[in-house]
Amino acid sequence: MRAGKLRHRVTIQRATETQSDSGEVSRTWSTLATVWADIKPTSGAEAFRSGKIRADVGFLVTIRGGVAAAPSDRISLSGRTLEIVSVADEDERGVTLTLGCNEVVE
Repeated sequence: MRAGKLRHRVTIQRATETQSDSGEVSRTWSTLATVWADIKPTSGAEAFRSGKIRADVGFLVTIRGGVAAAPSDRISLSGRTLEIVSVADEDERGVTLTLGCNEVVE
């Protein structure tokens, strides 16, 4: 992958859940990696759910390999949050990863 396509600086975050003494579970997000990425929008849809209009926007995020990203992780991009829904190793050599993501806008 040519470095010129990787124009966006993104942070990949992983959730950690902890349980308090009272049994309440809280989720915190910590940085897994900060990398350069190519981001392409793929789809968009709107739906009326729970009395609100909700927009789902799809993206393909391409990064260099070496990051153990998983579908339970998320990407932080300039104040926006993208949920990772799929991870694909394009060449099966770990050189390039393509992350299928959704941004949920409410």
